[in-house]
Amino acid sequence: MLNSLLPGEEKPHECRLGVVEIVADLESKGLWKPIKDVLDLSYTIKVGDLIIFDRSQPGKPETSWWRHIGRVYEVSGDDYEEFKCISGNSGGKWKISTHKIKQKNLLGFGKYPFISEPVEKITVAVDWSHIDLKDLAPMHDTGSDLSSDDFYSVYKKHFGK
Repeated sequence: MLNSLLPGEEKPHECRLGVVEIVADLESKGLWKPIKDVLDLSYTIKVGDLIIFDRSQPGKPETSWWRHIGRVYEVSGDDYEEFKCISGNSGGKWKISTHKIKQKNLLGFGKYPFISEPVEKITVAVDWSHIDLKDLAPMHDTGSDLSSDDFYSVYKKHFGK
């Protein structure tokens, strides 16, 4: 997160071990959007937003704090009722998964990015001519068959580091 901030962009949360702490950071900055705000259309999710899932287990109060976090990868549908999420630590791997906005385990979203000062223009000199973007970002659900090593080997192949 820290290495990907744009000039003038504020980090939406501190570096945390637990998702519960990240939600508290988002709330303190006014960036937390509970699922009710999305369902009543007072907030529209966007690519890049953080998403928070409930991972607690029914009947086990000791799991009440269990959460999972991802980033909105793609949004579709008339009322943004479906979206894709990219996340790590999914069976020990990263994956892209499809979700419905009305599924029961969605807790809310973190509005992201947050830029405090308008940025006139950001220019990054990257030669993309030799890169097939499909190699960098799968166009379908990956399930759990791709490891983070697969992602980094593609990245290293194209960027050398």
